[in-house]
Amino acid sequence: MGYSGGPTQVYIYCCNFRQSLDNDPRHTGFVPLSFELGETFQFDWICEYVVIDGLRRHLEVAHTKLAAGLAYVLVAYFT
Repeated sequence: MGYSGGPTQVYIYCCNFRQSLDNDPRHTGFVPLSFELGETFQFDWICEYVVIDGLRRHLEVAHTKLAAGLAYVLVAYFT
């Protein structure tokens, strides 16, 4: 009907965004230094050996550390 086409708004936005990134330093990132309560935590899993009543036992230990309060929760499982 007479429309020959043209760049879309999304295409124009992407081109402008890409040009704005050209002046930014490469390999930059953002890491927040504070968190809301319950927003994040750190999880780790380790294998340990302990002696209980003279028997060497293998434990699987789950560590959960809350980022806001720095509280630890440890759960150990016998294998």
